[in-house]
Amino acid sequence: MSEKELHSFRLSSLEDPTDEMLQAVMEQVGEAARQSSAAADEVVRKRLSEIRANL
Repeated sequence: MSEKELHSFRLSSLEDPTDEMLQAVMEQVGEAARQSSAAADEVVRKRLSEIRANL
């Protein structure tokens, strides 16, 4: 599935997604979640380092 097809698809009751579409969406959601979690972890690590430095 092309990026254009993936980004143009909208879930609705009028059209069922194919298994390929669902897999592509879930892969993107998973990657976004991993990136968000990594960014949040980095913020926590930096904040803890700042707190330790000020003790």
